[in-house]
Amino acid sequence: MRSLMRSAIALVFIIARCLWAQTSNTGTVLGLVTDPTSSAVPGAAVELEDSATKVVRNVVTNSSGQYAFIGVAPGTYAIRALAKGFQPAEVASVAVEVGKSYTIDLQLTLGQSRQVVEVAASAGAELQTLDSTVGSSLGGDTLEWLPTLARNVTGLLLLEPTAIPQQGASQSSYLGGQVAGAHSDQNSIMLDGGSVTNGASGNSDYYTNYLGGQEGAIPTPVESIQELRVATSNPTAGFSGASGSETIVVTKRGTNQYHGSLYDFLQNDEMNANTWSRNRLGQARPESRDNRFGGSFGGAIPGLPEKAKTFFFMNYEGRRAVSSTQISTTVPTDSLRQGILKFADGSGNVISYNLAASSLCGASGNTACDPRGKGLDPLIGQLWTKFIPAGNNPSAGDGLNTTGFTAPMALPIASNFAVLRLDHSFGANWQATGSYRYYTETAADSRQYDIGGLLPGDTLGKPADTAKIPRQPRYLVVGLTGMLTSQLTSELNFNYQRDWWFWATAKPAPQVSGTDDRQSAEERGAMGWARH
Repeated sequence: MRSLMRSAIALVFIIARCLWAQTSNTGTVLGLVTDPTSSAVPGAAVELEDSATKVVRNVVTNSSGQYAFIGVAPGTYAIRALAKGFQPAEVASVAVEVGKSYTIDLQLTLGQSRQVVEVAASAGAELQTLDSTVGSSLGGDTLEWLPTLARNVTGLLLLEPTAIPQQGASQSSYLGGQVAGAHSDQNSIMLDGGSVTNGASGNSDYYTNYLGGQEGAIPTPVESIQELRVATSNPTAGFSGASGSETIVVTKRGTNQYHGSLYDFLQNDEMNANTWSRNRLGQARPESRDNRFGGSFGGAIPGLPEKAKTFFFMNYEGRRAVSSTQISTTVPTDSLRQGILKFADGSGNVISYNLAASSLCGASGNTACDPRGKGLDPLIGQLWTKFIPAGNNPSAGDGLNTTGFTAPMALPIASNFAVLRLDHSFGANWQATGSYRYYTETAADSRQYDIGGLLPGDTLGKPADTAKIPRQPRYLVVGLTGMLTSQLTSELNFNYQRDWWFWATAKPAPQVSGTDDRQSAEERGAMGWARH
């Protein structure tokens, strides 16, 4: 008996949860069906038709005349109510947004079922009475019109009220991204029902030089996203895992009509001025280019029965970017390369010491500086001549034995992104969805570089990066929504995320003939981690 009671209590809890819960990638439509006297109409059939796919879901009102559709994908829907002895009532267009609930009450009128009575949605249909979440939803053309420098929708979090924009322009200046007083690493990001919150570095992605704002472990390009919702405070406890903001992102889906796009976004330095320091050194403005290009295509797979349709959407986006950073270091002066040391005495007079011939050393200042008379070691001179460029910045170094070398260094980035989403309807009561995201990126980093042409392909005096940040995240999510009864809906959601990245640096290269390096790739990787 006690076991039976526990089962009954659990069942009541599940039913209540299913009736009123919201999920992290869908919405909820519920309401009351009444007759002309405002009395409840039990047993009325209610249909929810997706305007984009024409897929229809059916429920029956309970004894109180209530109905509920759980797990409704974002989009535009028509809602109809039918009952014996009444004319069908219809609300032709209801826009459902992710993470929101909509109360659509329908009042039937007496008459034959041949004529459909179109009614307007009840006042306050979009009023969120089931939770107190504060935030906003964006979708459609609005996402493409808003300024997203990185073309990543999660960066729009920084445009929300109570969010602090990104501050600074270097990797050490991550002062933005806090929302409503919470730290930036407390922001959570949900994608198609699964979490893509970056667990390794909060959401700032410092290891990819991401300076535009918050980002998940897998990119969300604007062209691949149907809707974005940001909750800045009071998120529901059902799927929030942090105290900061909650960003919900939904991938576009296919419809009955084939649709697609081709695009190319280019930013470059053609209208940029050169920097003051480069003009002072007589250096030309380096190339700067950021090109994002791709295409999308979606629709329905042909040849399938009307009640078992499969819809698809796919998007590819590539990025080829080149930026630059200024490299500054000290190099030997021309006199030091000849084996001549220079020092200033107590009066400020510069005294030169030719190591091979000078006899101004010792306590009395009359002893040979190099008793063997060799001067600068030939091997050192060879290395300086072959692998260290001449100075070009006299404002650096001590001005006597060392001077400065300053030059721009290119930092290329190459990435490829792809997403495929499938939606399948098994009929009026069961729908399945799944999406897979692929991403690969190789970004240059300035923490290790070659200015001497030491490595193959490099040129003396032209800085070249020797540190890369390869990144290869993957993301898979599948879901199944089924109506077990008119009052009981089951939702299953599974997601898998892999966030792989690495700090790769060049191994030590022999500079003297006959030396050899047998360091393993694993040791080089460990050295890269230890250094940085």
